[in-house]
Amino acid sequence: MLFHGNKLMLEQNLSMKLMATNYVIPLMHDISRRMQGLTGVSKEMKCEGVAQVLNLIASMEQLASKHENAVDTLNNVLLIMENTYGDEVQTHHNYGYMLRLLGLSPKTEAIEYYKRAIQAYEAATDINDEKRENLVKTCSDKINSWEQTTA
Repeated sequence: MLFHGNKLMLEQNLSMKLMATNYVIPLMHDISRRMQGLTGVSKEMKCEGVAQVLNLIASMEQLASKHENAVDTLNNVLLIMENTYGDEVQTHHNYGYMLRLLGLSPKTEAIEYYKRAIQAYEAATDINDEKRENLVKTCSDKINSWEQTTA
C-alpha cells in the first residue's frame, strides 16, 4: 500500500494525519477525476490508473484513521472495474487485490471479501501460477486467522 516512511509519519504525527486528510487525499481525488476524463486512452488503461490512485487514497484514509472512507473508496474501485470489464472483471488480478484489501472490514465482511478475492485470483488470466498460488494462500491464511479468532 504506502511506503513504510509515510506510514511511520502518519502513525506518529497528528499534523501529518491532518495534512493527509485536508490536502493529500483531496488532491489525489482530483487526480483520479482528471484521469477519468482523459481522451485518447483506452477505458482499460484509465481503469487501471484510477484503480491505483484510489488504492493509494484508501491507504492514506486507513492510515489517517478514516476506515469507513477507505472501505468506501475500495468499493468504488470495485465498481469502476466491474463497469469497465463487465463479466471479464474476474480475469484481472487487481480485482482480487482490491477485494483482499477490503479485509480491513469487520470480520464477517472480511471473510467474504477474502473468499471473493480467492475466486478472482483463481480466474485471473494476467498472473502466472506461482503468483496465483501465493495470492490464494495469503487470502486462505487470512480467512483461517479470522475464523480462529471467532472460534
